[in-house]
Amino acid sequence: MKCVIAISVLAALAAGATSCTKNINISSQSDLQSLSDCSTFKADIVIDGLEEEGIAGLTTISVDGVDEITGSLIIQNLYNLQTVAFPSLSNTGSLKVLNNTKVYKLDFPMLTSIDDLQIINDPSLQEFSYKNISSIGNFQIINTHIGSLNPFVASKATNIEIASNNQLVQLDFSSVEEMSGYVNIANNGRNANVSFAELTSVGGNVSFADTYALDISKLATVDDDFSLYTNKFTNLTVASLSQAKKSITLSDNDFEAISFPQLKSIGTSLNVVNNTNFNSISDTTFPKLTTIPGSMVLEGSFDNITFPSLKSVDGLVSLSGTGELSCKEASKELSAADSIECSLETVEGSSDSGEEDGGSSHNSKTSGASQSAIVATALVSFVKHPVCQLTPDTAENTMSNDTEQMTPEEKLKLITRNLHEVLGEEELKKLLAERDVSLYWGTATTGKPHVGYFVAMAKIADFLRAGCHVKVLLADIHAFLDNLKSPIELVRLRTQYYEHLIKCMLRSVGVPLEKLEFVVGSSYELTPEFTMDVYKLASCVSEHDAKKAGAEVVKQSDSPPLSGLLYPGMQALDEHYLGVDAQFGGVDQRKIFTFAEKYLPILGYKKRIHMMNPMVPGLQGAKMSSSDPDSKIDMLDSKKSVKSKINKAFCEEGNIETNGVLMFVKYVLFPISSLRDTKPEFVVERPEKFGGNTVYGDYESLERDFAAKEVHPGDLKNSVSAAINNLLEPIREHFEQPEMQKLLAEAYPAPKAASKPVKQKKKHNKRPEGLVAPDTPAAAAATNGVDSLSTEVKSAEEKLASTTI
Repeated sequence: MKCVIAISVLAALAAGATSCTKNINISSQSDLQSLSDCSTFKADIVIDGLEEEGIAGLTTISVDGVDEITGSLIIQNLYNLQTVAFPSLSNTGSLKVLNNTKVYKLDFPMLTSIDDLQIINDPSLQEFSYKNISSIGNFQIINTHIGSLNPFVASKATNIEIASNNQLVQLDFSSVEEMSGYVNIANNGRNANVSFAELTSVGGNVSFADTYALDISKLATVDDDFSLYTNKFTNLTVASLSQAKKSITLSDNDFEAISFPQLKSIGTSLNVVNNTNFNSISDTTFPKLTTIPGSMVLEGSFDNITFPSLKSVDGLVSLSGTGELSCKEASKELSAADSIECSLETVEGSSDSGEEDGGSSHNSKTSGASQSAIVATALVSFVKHPVCQLTPDTAENTMSNDTEQMTPEEKLKLITRNLHEVLGEEELKKLLAERDVSLYWGTATTGKPHVGYFVAMAKIADFLRAGCHVKVLLADIHAFLDNLKSPIELVRLRTQYYEHLIKCMLRSVGVPLEKLEFVVGSSYELTPEFTMDVYKLASCVSEHDAKKAGAEVVKQSDSPPLSGLLYPGMQALDEHYLGVDAQFGGVDQRKIFTFAEKYLPILGYKKRIHMMNPMVPGLQGAKMSSSDPDSKIDMLDSKKSVKSKINKAFCEEGNIETNGVLMFVKYVLFPISSLRDTKPEFVVERPEKFGGNTVYGDYESLERDFAAKEVHPGDLKNSVSAAINNLLEPIREHFEQPEMQKLLAEAYPAPKAASKPVKQKKKHNKRPEGLVAPDTPAAAAATNGVDSLSTEVKSAEEKLASTTI
């Protein structure tokens, strides 16, 4: 039986005008009937199925006579609701229709003005009728089954967000000329056609994803980030855009041609990444672009890179991909850049570089004296004591920077130094001008951590010195979700092991733990609120996007489990539930970070800042991985094992491209050295007959000498082995304690050896098993057994024959 609430002109009630000015939570039909005749309602009306059990079975809401609501009309969590009608409502402060799983029709035929519209998570909704909207503030329609929208005639709006409406293919906002907030259009119907033909300026972010046609031809200024993701059209022309005050990101689109003919300046960074069919940044792509104050990331199959007007790039330029363009050619075209890291590979398969001899893919105008270095003897001096037992005061003394005396600019420099990339650097600057920043670094508690983790520890120390509040997430649920890495029964033990080890590592580089907060993922990821958000996200995210986001992080297989698709969404939600401003991780997390930037706003959560460290190459030149024992050095490896692994590592004389040993000095030993107050140096020790010891005050000098074959691989390996062993020694000592040994054995049990089958010796003329010799006690027993069985069978047959059925 349908439950219907009907109000005809809200008349025949005697409560008086005051009832039209008080908020009301509808709990029954009588609540509505008690209202006076309110053509104008100057308060909030809330109809919430979770708050009021009396309306949980409501299927239809029909309210006539209310012309205006100056407050909010909220209809939510009514899981049986099917239709809503407000025939005379022409304007309202806020209309929110949220989490009504069965509602299929919203009828507001007179609605023309609204400050805040939110229709979110109504997956059965097919029809939303309204009059031509001439005044709008916030306009959000997310996760519905709506097939079309009525004409939109407003010339101004605050925010417009249309996302995850899989039947919606025509999005016509061509009347809108100015927006003070953001635009986010993503993941709507196949062949979605989007028009903002008259839009000239946007005060916030601009993001378009998964569209098949897009008209933003008059867009001239964007005051925040401009992003295009996974769009399906082939030719992009942003004809009028002259200024993007933050970043421009073009990622994973089907573009074959790109043109920003009027663009002169970008506020922070330019990112052109993985647009598969786009292989030429020509003189018509960014013909007038002159300055990029931040970084530039170009990743793809490039045959040509040309910026005819570019005069300066203040941040790092990162080039990668496979095409016809070489690093040498790219560096020449990008001579305006201060610093270039290049890993372009030509189509023939050879990696080229910016040096004449093909040796180096790193070009920097920065003075080598400003770079961090390390001396092996100095390393011994600060780790030979039992660092895992440092008192808080002792640890505090190792951090010399006085956070209170640092300017926002100094904090920014410390936070971003040695990072590969920052997404949202302008937002970071804005926050630092107002307050200190909160961030988190997470690690899934799977395999045993390796020395590459020291890269993150060094950055965490930088964050703390800059006054950041840092949370370390021990992601136990993520560890279980990652296919086959950690069985559920071992996750808890491995989480304990990770916490002990990470604390020991942080103390070893002088980080006071009282400034850190350790959080175990399961402490909040199993709550109803988090679980519901996972479901909401699952309703918005395509299988393609989820799989792509986790491609660099989640274990891949021919038949992947569903758990791997949940992993990226949960990591995105961690940012909200940990209450942080930023997430820090390796550059292999970039796809998850951009996934979070795309989907968190769809759930109504803010986009976070993302900071990425370079990945540490393994000893064989590839990524250092916990699952590849030959590529890494474990924290508890013996001195002999460390030396053996370093000696086996790929370290070709003069090769600075794929040299795992040299890269380890750059990305692990050098950053750690910057935490010390003493002058950083690195000593390559060698006999006097070969020139004696050489002291390096910066990494560039070491790299240059190695490329020139003035440093022998054997001498470099010996020096690196000694430095690593001195760094690991106090950690080894800590884990020699009996309780630590017990935890290690339980968390990472040794694999059981397969039992070998016992081979029977062959004996000729051996009687077959089961046969006995005649005239023996065994033969007699066997005969008696057969006779006994025969007697029992005969008795049963006789009994059955005498039974009447």
